[in-house]
Amino acid sequence: MSCSNFNNCDFDKYLGNKLKDCRKRQQLTLVEISEIIGISFQQLQKYEAAVSRIPASLLYKLASTYSISVDAIFKGYAKRIANDNKVTIDTSKKIYNILVVEDNPDDEKITQRALDGIPNLNVMFVHDCAQAIRLLKRNTDFEEFKTPDLVFLDYYMPKRDGISMLRDIKSDSRFTSVPVVMLTNNINAEAMFDAYRLGASGYICKSFDFAKFKEDITSSVIYWTRTVVPPSCVKNVLPYC
Repeated sequence: MSCSNFNNCDFDKYLGNKLKDCRKRQQLTLVEISEIIGISFQQLQKYEAAVSRIPASLLYKLASTYSISVDAIFKGYAKRIANDNKVTIDTSKKIYNILVVEDNPDDEKITQRALDGIPNLNVMFVHDCAQAIRLLKRNTDFEEFKTPDLVFLDYYMPKRDGISMLRDIKSDSRFTSVPVVMLTNNINAEAMFDAYRLGASGYICKSFDFAKFKEDITSSVIYWTRTVVPPSCVKNVLPYC
């Protein structure tokens, strides 16, 4: 018998192994079961090897012979499938690439201080959107820096503002899942709305209170690298991403 459906084949194998295990636990041979059920032991052997599919009527007879309910057999299979489909991702040892796009040297130093002390970070600072875009597209000298796990993007820059770069990032399929947190000295409702509308993941004010700014930056990094499973980690376990 050839199985065209993977799930059916998988269930047949599970069922055959389950019945074989039940038979052995009761210390019964195939010949003994064949005499009880009234079919050849060769056919029973094919069922246990998943070469042939067990008819429903025979499954009930075998389950009764082994003192196990058919419901228990199906529940066992459902539980196994649920366990097989669990995705376990260990992010504790990952080095996270953080890209900071900041044109102001003083603000860069403050942001660097705010990021200092957070473990497992590889931080790259660039000073304008053009440089950031070249970096993202690998048309750059920064070959050691991979696609960022998180971007901190200054909203207001003289050559090209952050909102236009945000639009470019989110329109590129390679970077749509990368979280982008906007940084600005001036928070207003219209600017926030534009950023969130284009896919920003957060909005942080460059507070004059350094302790507050450091807390906001740290909280954002911890959220996107520890609290949730980062999008980059999810993509790494999906072969089609």
